[in-house]
Amino acid sequence: MTDPHSNKLNISTEKTSKDNILDTLEKQLNSLKQQYIDILKKQIIIPKRKTYKISGYFTAEVLNELYLIENKIAIINKELGKDDHTWCSTKKHEILKRYHQPRSKHLFQVAWKIGLPVIILLWGLGTLCSYISSKDAIDKFKYSMNVAKSLESQENFNEAMTTYQKAKDEYDGSFNNSSYKHEAKEHMIICFNMFKTKCESLIVDEHYNEAKLQMHSLHQEIINKNPKIAEDIKSITDRLSDIVSEKKEQLILNIFTNGGHLDVEGKKSLAELLKFAPDDYWLIFIKNKEK
Repeated sequence: MTDPHSNKLNISTEKTSKDNILDTLEKQLNSLKQQYIDILKKQIIIPKRKTYKISGYFTAEVLNELYLIENKIAIINKELGKDDHTWCSTKKHEILKRYHQPRSKHLFQVAWKIGLPVIILLWGLGTLCSYISSKDAIDKFKYSMNVAKSLESQENFNEAMTTYQKAKDEYDGSFNNSSYKHEAKEHMIICFNMFKTKCESLIVDEHYNEAKLQMHSLHQEIINKNPKIAEDIKSITDRLSDIVSEKKEQLILNIFTNGGHLDVEGKKSLAELLKFAPDDYWLIFIKNKEK
C-alpha cells in the first residue's frame, strides 16, 4: 500500500529543490546587475579639453564586456520568466545622459574662452553655411535612422543593420560629417549585439537550425564592411559546429545506454540536429536505424 505521506514528501522535496534553483538564479542575476552598474560607473571615459567639455563614452573593449554581461542577464531572465530586456539599455542610457554635453553647450563654453564675437563670426561664416548646404543630407540621414530604429524595435535586426549602414555610407553633408557617421555606426553595433543575443538564446534553447538561418540571413555587405561583426559571426558559427559535434556524440552514447535505441530526449535532439544538418551521414544513419 502506498504511503500518502511519501507522496507529500516527494512533492515538498521537488518544490524545495526548484525554489533553491530559482533563489540561486536570482542571486546570480543581482550579482550580474551590480557588476554591470559598477562597470558603467567606473569605465566611462570623460574626455577633458582646455576649451570645452565633451560627452562621456565607453571604449569598444568596455562595450564588449558589457555585452557579455547583457547576454548572461538575458539568459537568466528567460529562465526566471522575467520580461526585463530594457534594464541594461536603460542603465547605460542613464550613465551616458549624466555625462552628456549638448553641442550648444560646447559653443557656449568655447565662447567664454576665446570671445563671443569670434564665435559669432565663425558660426556665421562657417558652421551656418555648412549646415544649410547639408540640410537635405541631414534630413535624409534622420529619416533613414528612424526607419532603422523602427525595424530594430520589431526585432528585424538584419534590415535594421543594413539601414544603419546605408545611413552611414550615404551621409555626404559637410556639417558634422564624422559625428553623424559615428552615430549610425554606434547604433548598428548596438543592433548587432541584440542580434547576437538572439542567436545565442536560440543555441541555448537547442534551436540550432534557427540560429544558423539567422546568421546566414545577415547581409554580406554588413559582414564585409565591419571586421568585428565578421569575427563575431565566425566565432558563433564555429561554436555552433562544436556544439552540434558534441550532440552527435551524445546521441551515440544515448543509444548505447538505452538498449540500442534513442530515448525520448534523444529523438528530440536528433530531430533538431537533422534540421541543422539534413545531409549528415551519421545523423541519417541513426534516423534510419530508429525506423
